Amino acid sequence: MKENRLRRTYRISILEGIFAQIYGTLCTIGSGFIVKLLVMLHASPLQFSFLSAIGQVSQVFAPVGVAVNHHLKNRKRTCVQITFIGRFLTLFLGLGFIYANPHKGIIFVLLLLFFSAAFQSVGANIWIAWISEIVPLRIRGRFFARRNQILLVAGLLVSYIISYSLDLFETDRGMFKQNLISKLQAVSFFQSQNQAWFLSGVFVIATLLSLYGLRV
Repeated sequence: MKENRLRRTYRISILEGIFAQIYGTLCTIGSGFIVKLLVMLHASPLQFSFLSAIGQVSQVFAPVGVAVNHHLKNRKRTCVQITFIGRFLTLFLGLGFIYANPHKGIIFVLLLLFFSAAFQSVGANIWIAWISEIVPLRIRGRFFARRNQILLVAGLLVSYIISYSLDLFETDRGMFKQNLISKLQAVSFFQSQNQAWFLSGVFVIATLLSLYGLRV
């Protein structure tokens, strides 16, 4: 019975982890696509410094997860609820493009990322405690090693596909990309003015996938 529970936990953890990895690759601090978003909004070096700092400052909230964890009767429900809030916020990253003043759009994006990272930092600590209760210490190393290997491959594949797709919107694309666009009959779509809409859609889809992963 316990062995079956472990196998089921492993399968679910892998499946949910793939959704989470795709989300992390596309929508969280440290993602090249977040950097691309700020580049398109014409962020200054100082604002990029704030982006880097957010990842560190958000870790201040990690002890909150540890403190809350000691008083929880249902770690799973609390973990899912807190993580849901953190991930849901990134659904609106693309709204940074609608500001007439790009500076205000950048501030909006940075604030979203800060609160998103803070909630997810708390949720991650609760998740570690929850999963550690289920997976015995003797196999925990193998459990996370195999899981991380699969998630890494998923993240790399998605990152490459989306990066390549974003490059198709650039005006200085090469001959191979020009031919690909022609074969797809999508010349009118892959215009530089549509790149912001495409990137916004990437954030929306990635966030929705991650929320479905939480349901799993």
